[in-house]
Amino acid sequence: MVASLLGLAVLLFVGQSLCLKLLSRQYIKSWGDSLAVNTAMYAVVTLIFLPAWRGLAAVSPTTVGLAVAFGITFIVTIVAYAKAMSLGPLGYTALFFSGGLLVPVVTGSLLWQEPVKTIQVAGFILLLVSFVLANQANDNRKSTGIAWFLFSLLTFFANGSLGALLKSHQMLLPGQEIAEFMLIAFAVALVLSLTMLGWDLRRHPRTPSRHMLTWWVLCIALGAATAFGNQLILTLSGQVLSIILFPVVNGGVLMLTALASTVIFRETFSRRGLVGFAFGVVALIILSL
Repeated sequence: MVASLLGLAVLLFVGQSLCLKLLSRQYIKSWGDSLAVNTAMYAVVTLIFLPAWRGLAAVSPTTVGLAVAFGITFIVTIVAYAKAMSLGPLGYTALFFSGGLLVPVVTGSLLWQEPVKTIQVAGFILLLVSFVLANQANDNRKSTGIAWFLFSLLTFFANGSLGALLKSHQMLLPGQEIAEFMLIAFAVALVLSLTMLGWDLRRHPRTPSRHMLTWWVLCIALGAATAFGNQLILTLSGQVLSIILFPVVNGGVLMLTALASTVIFRETFSRRGLVGFAFGVVALIILSL
């Protein structure tokens, strides 16, 4: 059952990645466009979990605190990642983003005393190597600097903290208040995103696209995948070791998205990318042992 839910979570996040890729190709041309997509996504997630509002009166302070922290951190991750990409090379910036999965793995071991096998550490390192190989194929012509490094470091810790917050919630309240957590977290993200979008629209007024129906369909699909994917990860975080859960999900999504992109977008693997893909497959097998 756990393996099935883990596989479903991976598929949902692959769907999320493909929706974002389609939106990026057709509609996202500026920071404001990205804000609009994210705001729509948060709105969809909030609507999906809106029935949970009936339980908010009795929700625990632990859920409120961790959910608010998750919502704020979600926004910080997106802003920091976008800023880092604008200041430095995409490939190395993506490595900081992907490497953030080290945070929940370390906190799971240190804070919750989760056992870690030597072979799992080897699989984790191999997965990071696959990320390096995959991302070195990106355009790295931009130079690095102190500002880029600081925003990349913030991306690393913020993205990693998302998994750590999910893990902490389910270790403290196993199997409880999952829908309430999701509602509070993404409602907070929605409010913050709406604020930033309003500020951006005042500075850069623009007219809506004529093809808004396709935009909304993609945003609704993106929101649904984000909602149920994160709900599954929150549920599984109380049942699966961090050294398995987060690397397997992140690595699985990377591998399957790359494969899907070769079919849907006719993208091709470089030789380095193929080696990275092979390393990633081996790493996932090792982590699953």
